[in-house]
Amino acid sequence: MDRWGEVTVPTQVALRFVTGKYHANGWDHALNEGISEWPPSPWRLLRALISVWHTRCDDIPEEMIDDLLTGLATEPPEYLLPAARPSQTRHYMPNPDFLEGVKHSTSLQLDPRLNLDGEAEVVIRWPNLTLPAGQRDALERLLRKLPYLGRAESRCEAWLLSDEHSQQEKGWVRPSETGNTQVLVPEPGVTRKQLETSSLEMRKARLRYPSGSRWVRYELPGEALSAPAHCEVNDLLRPTTVRWRLEPTAPFRVEDGILAAHGLRGRILGTKKENTDLREQGSGVEALAGHHGVFDDGPQHRHSHWLWLPTLGAGGELTGQVEDLVLWVPDGIPADTLSRLAGARYLPRWSNAPKGYRSGAELHLQLMGPVDTVMHEYTSADATTWVSVTPFLTDRFPKQNKPREEFAQKLVERELGFRHPGGTPPVRVKLLADWENRDVVRFRRYRWNESMARRRRGMLLRLDFDEPLPKGLGERPEPLVLGSLSHFGFGLFRPVER
Repeated sequence: MDRWGEVTVPTQVALRFVTGKYHANGWDHALNEGISEWPPSPWRLLRALISVWHTRCDDIPEEMIDDLLTGLATEPPEYLLPAARPSQTRHYMPNPDFLEGVKHSTSLQLDPRLNLDGEAEVVIRWPNLTLPAGQRDALERLLRKLPYLGRAESRCEAWLLSDEHSQQEKGWVRPSETGNTQVLVPEPGVTRKQLETSSLEMRKARLRYPSGSRWVRYELPGEALSAPAHCEVNDLLRPTTVRWRLEPTAPFRVEDGILAAHGLRGRILGTKKENTDLREQGSGVEALAGHHGVFDDGPQHRHSHWLWLPTLGAGGELTGQVEDLVLWVPDGIPADTLSRLAGARYLPRWSNAPKGYRSGAELHLQLMGPVDTVMHEYTSADATTWVSVTPFLTDRFPKQNKPREEFAQKLVERELGFRHPGGTPPVRVKLLADWENRDVVRFRRYRWNESMARRRRGMLLRLDFDEPLPKGLGERPEPLVLGSLSHFGFGLFRPVER
């Protein structure tokens, strides 16, 4: 009741998603982040009403529509929300050259959604808005003709409510300055032209968010958006490995593979300046950085490996290009980083990148799981012979007048002791190429922030063990990576099956 004694009837809208699914991607999230908008934003609803007017109710006067939109933009609404459970599916969509038979010509697209009870209703209320009869009738017509909200898969029914919900005061989700989610709402006085702005027009105008919009925070209760019931991820189920297909405009040369690995690490970890909240001590992202203070693994090398996998010929020889990138964490990838890894779509664009780095190269998620599944061609349960794929590096110096193969033998035994403190079978090392050989010299053997003066000695080796190597987490075989910069792709061996 207002100060003149007249009854104020709130404007209330009900939505029911008839298939039990709500597909909508928020303006502040990329599609492949897999994060659905919740609750449905007023900005989305007003744009949907304009679309219905253009396509199904164009006899409603333009002035009536403009007045209705102005009214609905006067204040952020309140919500009564049913429980919603997030889920997603993955689709590999064909690129334009797919029909030409181009290898790997698909792009990964996530299809995120929220699952609701098919009979559940979403109620949206503008508590202080009482529409004139003409605008109320127009709104009711538009709602009845609304076929979907969000993506076209989100078929819905919508209608205007009377005041039966206005007496219910419990359970409403209201704006809150300290809320845990943000919702895109129209500014008071927003124009229809602003609401009709397309995403293409926004990109041309270099706008991040639509003109005439603003973010309002809401406090969602814990049960409003709940994940499906699941078991705790234990050490046996936790994925250890993620593999991406690398598709730059120009291929990464195998000699510059370490730059691709550095780019992947930069994409996932960012910088401390950019991700202070994500890289707090003890967080999953900080753990992926490989700091011993987090893992406390010392020299056992159980933390992150950022590997680059070259294409191999039929005989196992390098073909000159980097094909895939892999993150391998032997003791398991922290659970709170999995969505971040799945959302990585391209390498960073760095203005100070060294020659050979391909800024913005696309990343396509291939596999996530145990290492013997994701890197099956680099693991073996019974192989006793392993040969170098990338050079084995060392910071140490050989003694003069001593055989180089003897030098390599001692280095490999030392590295195996770090990797497998419980012991490994005896190994015989054969030197295939040393640091003066062209097959080794051509590789960039120093990190991004290092000069050529720091380049390591490299060798290509063949290792013959008396017995198969010990297994890793969950009694699964692991790849063999040894030596300096082994956490950046060097020292990778492949098994030679018996």
